[in-house]
Amino acid sequence: MKLRKTLIMSVLAAALGTTALAAPEADNAIAYRQAVMKSIEGHTIAIAMIMQGKVEQKDALGAHARGLVLSASTALSAFKQNTFDQGFEKTTVKGDSIWKDWAGFEKRMGALTTAANAMANASEAGSVTIDHLKALGGACKGCHDDFRDLK
Repeated sequence: MKLRKTLIMSVLAAALGTTALAAPEADNAIAYRQAVMKSIEGHTIAIAMIMQGKVEQKDALGAHARGLVLSASTALSAFKQNTFDQGFEKTTVKGDSIWKDWAGFEKRMGALTTAANAMANASEAGSVTIDHLKALGGACKGCHDDFRDLK
């Protein structure tokens, strides 16, 4: 609810031409970061549902794979601003672990991008397998294990 309120207030501030209603910079960075990660989550869930046969949307697999690549390509830069101990609490980052170990975080995000690209390439070739989905899930899990606090 706070995220929605922050976004609404930011839109209102832009529309009114004032910064009085705008959320603090750290809050905006966190909200943006969460939106990027939610898009990755959404495409990953859709891909998994298609591959598991839970929905008949095989023709959408390629679109989700390409969307995943695009979202993954923006994820690393979404974390560049260190928001540790700033803004209101709505982040699930483990303290300042990302910014203390940027090289490790960058490596984990690289694994996500690699897995997303492999999924998209296999989708275009019509050869997606469960191994592609497992690699994608492994990339997500590795980063979450190291850098995400699931409160």
